[in-house]
Amino acid sequence: MVSISESEKALLSRLSTSLGPFENFVSKMDLEEKLPLVPDRQFIIDQIVSLLKDATNNVIIPIIGEVGQGKTHLCWQIKKTLKIRAFPVFLEIPADAKLFYYNLYTELVENIGAESLRDLSNRISDLWGAQEKKFGIFRTSNVEEVLSHAKEMVKFTESRHQSELEDCMRIIITHAIDPDKSMVAERWLLGEVMDPDELYFLGVSSNLNSRFVANELLKLLLHYLPEGILLIIDDLDESWERYNSPDLIEDDWTQVFVSQESSGSASLEGIPEFFQDLGQLFLDFPNIHLLFTIKPNHEEEIFGYLSAVLKENYMIPAVPIPPFSLTDLEVYYHQAIRNYCKAQHLQSQQISPIFPWSTEILEKIFYKSGGNPRKIIRKFQDAFDFLLYDREPLEEIENLL
Repeated sequence: MVSISESEKALLSRLSTSLGPFENFVSKMDLEEKLPLVPDRQFIIDQIVSLLKDATNNVIIPIIGEVGQGKTHLCWQIKKTLKIRAFPVFLEIPADAKLFYYNLYTELVENIGAESLRDLSNRISDLWGAQEKKFGIFRTSNVEEVLSHAKEMVKFTESRHQSELEDCMRIIITHAIDPDKSMVAERWLLGEVMDPDELYFLGVSSNLNSRFVANELLKLLLHYLPEGILLIIDDLDESWERYNSPDLIEDDWTQVFVSQESSGSASLEGIPEFFQDLGQLFLDFPNIHLLFTIKPNHEEEIFGYLSAVLKENYMIPAVPIPPFSLTDLEVYYHQAIRNYCKAQHLQSQQISPIFPWSTEILEKIFYKSGGNPRKIIRKFQDAFDFLLYDREPLEEIENLL
C-alpha cells in the first residue's frame, strides 16, 4: 500500500473496531438512514419542491423506482427539506380503516409539536371570541361562552358529525383558556387515550380514536393551517392491501359519488376501499398533498385505482428515480466517509476523497451494482471486509468484488 497519512491510518483503525458507514443498507420509514444526498437525488428533490411550491390545490406525486434504488431515503430527504411549506407527514397505512384519520392526525401533531399546537389552540380560540377581555385586562376563561360562538360557524352547522365536532371545539378552547384543565386537554389533543373520568373532567364523551373525531379535528385544524400537509406513503404498492375496512369510514361515499357516476365517470366497483377512502380525503381537504413511492411493475394498477377516485388535474406525471451515476457514487462515498469521521471525532481533512480505493475499484463497484444504491453500499462493505478482516491486498480486491 502506498504511503498514507496519520488521519487515514486512524480511519482504517477505527473502521476495523466499530460499525462503519456501510453497515446499514436498508432505509425504513420509522428509522432515518443518515446517508449523503448525491447530485441526482438533489435534482429530484428540487423538482418536487417546485411542484409543491405555493400549490393551492391538491398535488399528487408518484415516485417510481426499483428495489434498492433509494425511494425511502429520498422520502426522508424530502421530509427534512425546509423548502416545502406543507407539514411533511409519514403515514403508515393502518390495518383497521377506522384508524385512518387517527393515524394521520397523530402523525401531523407529532410534526407540529406541542408548543405549536398550543399556539394554534390560542389562535383558533381567539377567532371564536376568547380574546375578549374581562375588566379590560384578563382574557375570558368561560369555555361555554366561547364554545357557543364557535358553534355559530357554518362549519359546525353543516357538519354531519356535530357531537364529535363539538367535543373537538371544547377541547381546543379548554386547552387555550382553562389553566386548570389545559394540560389534560393537551394530552387529548396529542392523541393520548383518556379514561372515562378524564373525559368527564374535560366535559367530552369521545377520545380521539373514536369514530369521526380525528376526521372532524383534522378538518378544523387544517382550516387554520394554510401550509397544509404533505402526506408521504412509502411503498404504497406493498402496503395498501393490509387495509381492512369491514365497514367504510362513514363519509357518505355513496352520496358523494352518485353524481360523479351519473355524469359519466367510472364506477367504483372493484376499487379497493383504501383508494376510495384516500379519494374522500382529497374531497374533504383541499390543502393535503400526496407523495408516494411504488415499483414500476405496479404503476398501471395503482394509477388505475387513483384515476377512478381523483380529479385528473391532481396527478403529476410520475417522477422516476434513476440509478446512481459514477459521479453520484464518488460523491456518496466521499461524503459517507466524512460523516463517519465527524461522528467518530476523526480528522478528515487529510483523507483523500476515495481513500483507500483506486478509481478502478470504484468503477468496478459501479458497473457490478448497475448503479443501484443498495447494491453499491453492500459492495463498499464487502470491499472493507476484504481489506480489514481478510487482509486482502488492494490489487486483489477488485477481482473479488
